Amino acid sequence: MQVIVHYPKEEAAQHELSARVAQCHADAVIRYIREQPWSREQKLALIDLILNVKSK
Repeated sequence: MQVIVHYPKEEAAQHELSARVAQCHADAVIRYIREQPWSREQKLALIDLILNVKSK
């Protein structure tokens, strides 16, 4: 599958696109974690791990 993206030329629009893509990715990660048959503690441990890696 090929996807063609026409990036915005204005800086403000580029920032908005970046924020929307980040939100979409975060929603997908959250949905994936919620669908797993893991315990609540395992899910929270994974979320903590993700946040710790991101903050470095």
